[in-house]
Amino acid sequence: MPIAPYYTALRTGADALRANPVRALLATLGVVIGAAALVSVLAVGDGVEQFARDAVSREGYDVVQVRPITEDSVDGALVPRQEVRRFTVADVAALGAALGPGERAALVHRGTALAPLGASTQRRAFMVVAVALAEPDSLGQQLVAGRRVTPAESQQGALVATVNEAMARALLPDSGRGARGVAAAVGDSVPLAGRWARVVGVTRSGLETQFRPATLAVTAPFAVAVPAMAPVRAGLPAEAALTATARDAEQVEAMRGRVEGWLASRDPEWKRQWRIGAGARERLAQVRQAMLVFKLLMGSITGITLIVGGIGIMNVLLASVAERTREIGVRKAVGAKRRDILLQFLAESVTITAAGSALGTLLGLAAAYGVTAVMRAQTEARVYAATTGATLLVSLGTAVLVGLIFGCYPALRAARLAPIQAIHTE
Repeated sequence: MPIAPYYTALRTGADALRANPVRALLATLGVVIGAAALVSVLAVGDGVEQFARDAVSREGYDVVQVRPITEDSVDGALVPRQEVRRFTVADVAALGAALGPGERAALVHRGTALAPLGASTQRRAFMVVAVALAEPDSLGQQLVAGRRVTPAESQQGALVATVNEAMARALLPDSGRGARGVAAAVGDSVPLAGRWARVVGVTRSGLETQFRPATLAVTAPFAVAVPAMAPVRAGLPAEAALTATARDAEQVEAMRGRVEGWLASRDPEWKRQWRIGAGARERLAQVRQAMLVFKLLMGSITGITLIVGGIGIMNVLLASVAERTREIGVRKAVGAKRRDILLQFLAESVTITAAGSALGTLLGLAAAYGVTAVMRAQTEARVYAATTGATLLVSLGTAVLVGLIFGCYPALRAARLAPIQAIHTE
């Protein structure tokens, strides 16, 4: 018998499996479960990584942050400093003058406040962002209605503020629906430390936390916002960060050099007083590394299921070899070579794992989308399963690998049968 092409071996293997569908289904079940677990882990992991990447990206690839050092490490313990060099509103203009064209400076401090909003008498928690600006768009906020806080207002402590869409809806619970509804909040007032700041604008996304997009947030000048912060936060003015925003990501390194030069002009030993935070690129690298470790760990655990499925496949093929011993003997007697028999049983193994992998991939993707839906419902984090070519390739490649590894022994055993002995076997 001439050497059969690979597709012929696959067809022969599929025919043999159809002859014993129940046994083939039980063998495939282990691969289905293993492939589903692997694909769901990879899809959820890719989705969480994309969510983290988006959160970092929204903070800006083009931002450099400088914070005062508030603690020293002594014998492995962190000891608060007695004297801390804190930034002031005046430093914003000074840094802005040292930056290049199109680069913007701002001083930002985040905190939390409690106050009744709108017509309700119940106190609500909301984020307060205290700012001092060198340019009107230093924060990169996208306006929905109204205008931004001006640099003069931020430095003079004017009673003005911008709110995000969630806060606008809280101020106007009846009309705060959609862009037109939230625009009605412009001209309203928001309580800050017993005073009322006039809302001059509504933003689509500001400096509120990206992990809870529904967070209520108010952005106001330093003199207005800091006193409104809860005591646990208001007592930590050193957390204020001096930020510089470049025209684009390619200019970040050059801008960082200008920021360091400005710090050096204030203090030659500035590295002992201030710390430049990790850039978005560095944070993205950390996210990638963390998610790679997660996927490798979970992938190795779910891989155990595939090994169990592979053992099931090997048992099915061994039983098939025992039942078809005479058939193998006849085929070899009429000219089939060892590699023909070997290829046939390997094809059967790969067919089982490929079918199981295909079904498992569908189930795994469905599970991944279900899990991320639960995550969104429980945490309000906008996490979605990510279906990538790499995930599908890993699923297919793993199936073929498992089929080849666990099909080798039965295939070799069938190929090594002596024709005469095999024909006389009952």
